[in-house]
Amino acid sequence: MKLDVGHHNSNLKPSANCDLSKLPFQGRFCSLECSKSYGIKANSHFVRNILFDLELGVCQHCGLDTNQLIRQLKLSGMEERVKLLNATLFKQLTERQKRNIVEKPTEGLLWQADHVIPVAEGGGECDIDNYRTLCTVCHKVETKKLLSRLADKRSSVTNKKMGMKDIRNFLG
Repeated sequence: MKLDVGHHNSNLKPSANCDLSKLPFQGRFCSLECSKSYGIKANSHFVRNILFDLELGVCQHCGLDTNQLIRQLKLSGMEERVKLLNATLFKQLTERQKRNIVEKPTEGLLWQADHVIPVAEGGGECDIDNYRTLCTVCHKVETKKLLSRLADKRSSVTNKKMGMKDIRNFLG
């Protein structure tokens, strides 16, 4: 069986480039590179693991070491956890989000594998170089910016279809 993965084709379709029956990696991939490339495109846990190995859980925007924070949270009692969170950008989260972190601190609540070029703007089926570690707060900020850009784009397209001009062009 031949399967096209990773560097061969992001659509993961059969191809003559990758003869899987003759090579290792559990008979599924032609090389470790091909296996990793497939894992990045197909498995978010795999992405998080590779990204953690590269960036160690450090937010690429604010520099918060979420790995250190998670270790501190796990070693602390509930009251100390609240203090630790409130000493960081995490104080900006909703009470529910903070309560979830305090009650059961996990890496998935503290940092996100964020697409540098968002999927909605063409960054889907990317390699690891289109990912970055963002703490949950910075990820929330980036998501708001993305949603605003997408709303502006939708509004602009709708206005053009209806022959309307953007009112912001008339304001000084």
